[in-house]
Amino acid sequence: MLLEAPDAAYEVSAVRFVELACLRLGGRLRALGERSGAYLSDAILQRDRYVEATVRLLSNMQWLARDDLAGDAENFERGRWSEDLPHYHLPHGYAIQVLGERNLYAGTVADSAEDLERRIAVYRRSLIGRVVFVNRLEIDWVTARLSLALAAREIDASRHRARAAAMARRHAGSGFDYHLMWSLLTRAAIAHQTGAAERCAALLREAAETDRGAETPHLRAAARRRLRTRDLLRPW
Repeated sequence: MLLEAPDAAYEVSAVRFVELACLRLGGRLRALGERSGAYLSDAILQRDRYVEATVRLLSNMQWLARDDLAGDAENFERGRWSEDLPHYHLPHGYAIQVLGERNLYAGTVADSAEDLERRIAVYRRSLIGRVVFVNRLEIDWVTARLSLALAAREIDASRHRARAAAMARRHAGSGFDYHLMWSLLTRAAIAHQTGAAERCAALLREAAETDRGAETPHLRAAARRRLRTRDLLRPW
């Protein structure tokens, strides 16, 4: 049906973006790599720079899953979208997630905090957050984890934990199951940082056992793994 519609290329690309975003959110990284590779080949063949950039940025997690920071950096550079354009575009929003995930993985959040704060501020001034599959709650998830990473390094810890808590409240109230999981894990991390071991364990247990985590098995697995740690208050 899509191929018979006017502007079929646009319609097909939009569906593919949603598919890749869902695979990423569900932690299905092998499928993400397979699908993004095929879609990337199509975009390059069609010389569609916009689709190429968006597919690259949506699929960055596959490189981190392989412990390939160099591959992640190269993929980002090849998918970089100009910041000099007069309007805000989807790739600009996805770039925040790519850079946030990379710096969290590499442990370089403190070094990149200023640049990421600037990018997030520009995002919040735009209207792109009204687009469902690059919505503000995804940026909030990145923001919460960046804030917790900074708090863990005692960089303005109270302010950053308060910001993470605000993000968790937004996620809890959204009505989406994967947002609830983000909220539980964020609140568990805050409890961990503030020495509330029992509350931390309760929140992790809820994340590990709730039926609402069915679409995010990787997040439930992370909660279970942490619960198996004898000392919940040792550094994460």
